[in-house]
Amino acid sequence: MKKLMLLTGLLAFLLFSCDMEHTVHIWVWKETTKATATEHGVETQTCSVCGETSGETRISHYWGTGDGWVVKTPATEEADGSETRTCQIPDCTVTETQVIPKKGYETRKFYAQNWQNNTFYQLDAELLSKGTHCNVWVEKGKGVTKAIADKVKNEYDNNVYNKMINAFGISNDIFNFADELADINSAEDGKLIILLLDIRDDYQVGVNESVVRGYFLWSDLFASEPNSNGRAMIYIDTSPGIPGEAASNMTLAHEMQHLINEVTSQVLRYDGSGYSAMDLWIDEGLSTAAEYICSGSHPQDRWGWYHNNGNGATGSGRIQSTIDKGNNFYVWGNRPENDYAEIDDYATVYLFFQWLRLQSNNGDGIYKDIIGSVNSNYLAVTTAASSRIASSYSNNWGGLLRDWLAANYINSTATSGDSSRYGYKNDATLRNLNKHYITSKDPTPLYPGEGVFSKIDTAYVTANPSKPVDKTYIKYTILTTAPGTTMAVGALLTYNVNTVNNDDGNFPSPEDGTVTGVASISVVDGRFVSPPVVLSGPFWVSGTDVLRRNGSLSLPPAGVTRPSIRVAR
Repeated sequence: MKKLMLLTGLLAFLLFSCDMEHTVHIWVWKETTKATATEHGVETQTCSVCGETSGETRISHYWGTGDGWVVKTPATEEADGSETRTCQIPDCTVTETQVIPKKGYETRKFYAQNWQNNTFYQLDAELLSKGTHCNVWVEKGKGVTKAIADKVKNEYDNNVYNKMINAFGISNDIFNFADELADINSAEDGKLIILLLDIRDDYQVGVNESVVRGYFLWSDLFASEPNSNGRAMIYIDTSPGIPGEAASNMTLAHEMQHLINEVTSQVLRYDGSGYSAMDLWIDEGLSTAAEYICSGSHPQDRWGWYHNNGNGATGSGRIQSTIDKGNNFYVWGNRPENDYAEIDDYATVYLFFQWLRLQSNNGDGIYKDIIGSVNSNYLAVTTAASSRIASSYSNNWGGLLRDWLAANYINSTATSGDSSRYGYKNDATLRNLNKHYITSKDPTPLYPGEGVFSKIDTAYVTANPSKPVDKTYIKYTILTTAPGTTMAVGALLTYNVNTVNNDDGNFPSPEDGTVTGVASISVVDGRFVSPPVVLSGPFWVSGTDVLRRNGSLSLPPAGVTRPSIRVAR
């Protein structure tokens, strides 16, 4: 009985409410006489709530099959479109137009790495540009327009993709990188994801001028990895980086090589249970080579840093390099006490891989020989060099290192013959590089792969008729117009040929090498005086270098493998 009374009361309330609502009618036009192909119909003004009519009428039109709308301007992600329809009754010319709402951009959440503290975060991004080989996503709220995204897409589709595949993409009966990439990103129609975002690093104008312009994460290839996006993708910085501009485009090529190298390792350096990624210095060397491959010119911030032994500025703005003290690429990132030391690594590895290209009988084809090697360490380089430059380099890292270091001192302009080995084949930019002397008189500590030049004058030759005696790893060569063993006026090259650059997750120890201690009036801060190329920054470093400087990352143990994507997928 209580339920019946409740229902009765509710019904009365609804009826009363309905009565109250009808004190104001809501009028709509309703077709009461249907229009035909030959005659107009009638529309009557009718209350949408109660059905009462107002007495107002108007003619209705026949629009043809369906509702008759024809798209005139398609809607896009950014702009509304329009469509029209015209009455089909003879002699009636009435046309209606209506807006098609803009589509809006597809949105997605992505994981990104915070290089300041080695954490991950999620961001919202929009798909602003779709290309043949890539899709360009942009972090929301960072002011990056569709025009900028299109510029990046065009650069990748029309330049980077083809040049990178040709220079670094292995294609044989075992492995085809282009096909592998399309397979990895099958959910993206085989296209690479390029994410434009404001990378979180330590960059501060006037305080820390080093910046992470872009990165690639191998973990993105494995959906099972923590914070993985499960796609092959490249991250490009939007501040202070400028996507689509020359420096950013070189970053895109640089990171693309890292992607190619990683995927290639998963196949060619796979042992059945895991694979060995290439030594960092080789991977970075090939990536700096990619900058030249795609731009066709030498990046000034690479060769200029070596040329200046730093940024080339004077006074309080001077950033001093440690290249003159031997710092180079072989033990990568081994001087975290200097915020800019990794730039030494990039500058020297760039020059080394340019020297390989210029000396090779197949030009930049030597890069594909290296990336396609079954070896992941220095043997990948010496094997390629023995095939393409000189057979004496087979399993001879010390000989290859010596000749490249000698080239930086002698810098012969010869383009052929034996002497051309000791220079950059008269390359218009690299033939003018400064040479750098160490000015210390004390024995200098050298890590594996490092070398220094110290001046030899007549007085030193008289007092030291023979060069210092070689040790197990510390070697000595006399430089004049070619490397030699006979003491002469010129320079003493002191270098470390130890091939161990990763001591089970720790940097190997340096060894002391003898230097002459002879000063040169033409040396300033280790730089053989020649006009500098002032570099204003910001200066490109890797995300892992930012982590190392902040104490968040150490070297991975040597020889540790990770599972192959071919197994994980």
